[in-house]
Amino acid sequence: MATIQVDLCEVTPASVAVARAYVSPDEALRAARYRCEAQRACSILAHGIKRRQLSRETGMSAEQLRLTVSRHGKPVLECASPLSFNLAHTGRWVAFALSRQGEVGIDIEPVDRCFDRRLYTEALNDSERAAIEAAHDSALAFVICWTQKEAVLKALGEPMAYQPKRVCSTPRLGGSRATCGALTVHVMSWIELGCVISVASTLRAGAVRMTRMEPRGSGHWMEHVRQDISEVGSNPEKKRLEPRRIRC
Repeated sequence: MATIQVDLCEVTPASVAVARAYVSPDEALRAARYRCEAQRACSILAHGIKRRQLSRETGMSAEQLRLTVSRHGKPVLECASPLSFNLAHTGRWVAFALSRQGEVGIDIEPVDRCFDRRLYTEALNDSERAAIEAAHDSALAFVICWTQKEAVLKALGEPMAYQPKRVCSTPRLGGSRATCGALTVHVMSWIELGCVISVASTLRAGAVRMTRMEPRGSGHWMEHVRQDISEVGSNPEKKRLEPRRIRC
């Protein structure tokens, strides 16, 4: 079974300043091309965290890390490595997932994300729509379903434009399984800091360990570790949510 590490960091001027020391010149150049300052900041933070965490895992410096893409278009380390990693962001938060076993994908969306009827009709299959319509909180079920689909396709290296209906997920919090064609992918979904986070792995996750990262000046991070969030059926943040119905 795989152990998945999830790092979560808020996009702030302080966190972006710390992350900037880790990004490559190419990543900094790509970030600078965004017209919106918020997008530039999010890009710098995401790639800074990615390089910082990969550096810790490999023992290589951030500058030494060389990244390429797999035949499916998924970012991977250029050197032979069992590490699989993936990034996601909401605008306010950046999430990074890493595993030493199997392929991993992650997605994060605000709990109160607006209902998207186009996605509902074009990207969700019949069983998912039925599960959402039957859910006590159909708005939350829609967000869970969407993050699970994104996480699964990112774990497999499939772009979202490539028949998202092929993924069949179970829109509920906790551990579940999703399928994509003949493939089975293990999924864990939970609520954290007002967001739904879903992580997908091609191997069953023995534990999902989440770290909240905060800048502490001089290029350093402070990490608040929440050890094991594999049992999230009684998610405390969910209890504080008012159920919302969507008009499907």
